[in-house]
Amino acid sequence: MTNLSITDEFVLLGLSSDPEIQTMLFVLFLGIYLLTLIGNLTMILLIRADSHLHMPMYFFLGHLSFLDICYSLVTVPKMLQNFLSQKKTISVWGCITQSFFFMISGVTESCLLSATAYDRYAAMCHPLLYTVVMNRPLCTAMVGTAWLMGFLNSLVNNLCVQNLQFYGPNIISHFSCELPSHFPLSCSDTTPNTMLLASFKNQEAKAALQRMLRQQICVSGNSDVKIIHEPKYLYENSIFQIRSFSTPDKHKNQEQPR
Repeated sequence: MTNLSITDEFVLLGLSSDPEIQTMLFVLFLGIYLLTLIGNLTMILLIRADSHLHMPMYFFLGHLSFLDICYSLVTVPKMLQNFLSQKKTISVWGCITQSFFFMISGVTESCLLSATAYDRYAAMCHPLLYTVVMNRPLCTAMVGTAWLMGFLNSLVNNLCVQNLQFYGPNIISHFSCELPSHFPLSCSDTTPNTMLLASFKNQEAKAALQRMLRQQICVSGNSDVKIIHEPKYLYENSIFQIRSFSTPDKHKNQEQPR
């Protein structure tokens, strides 16, 4: 009988095992990391400081910049540490925690992109009612719903991962912990977890497809209306202008004494 011990940590292989390449990657990703933080923080501060940018589009853009910072803070620091460390390990709970916050950021960003798409849809298809439709309470509610959906999605999936048991192999062929990377390392049945994750991903894909089709239909619909009605509009407008210019002359001729 094989003696199996419970795995309490995972090994992240990273991008390379060559020390020289790891040093180069550390410098490269550190620069990208700092640029990402500085760029997104600057974006957030500019949006808050400039009153001309207090619009729904920039409101969503500010939250997307904050999510980009969250993405970087969740994955990059551990990756940079592993570039300079001989022991590239992470605890099981640390890995689950990283995947939890990673999924929150991903799902919330997807929902925020849907909100941004609706904002653009309202701006293009209903320009006269845009300021009425996209008011501040609605934008706040959409952002709050996006964060709530991300939290619930991540919470349900990661709570199910905690029921899995890990024995034997503990190597993750990646530089960060994501939810699907736990399944091959588990000795438990991961079919319910896989189906649950796939159902959530399916709903996100449907929402993204509906968002894309709605914008495409709106844009193509407006262009078709302009193309179809433009000749008729020009003809009717020209007739109206001819009648308008001829009306004063007609009245003038009628008023002249015979």
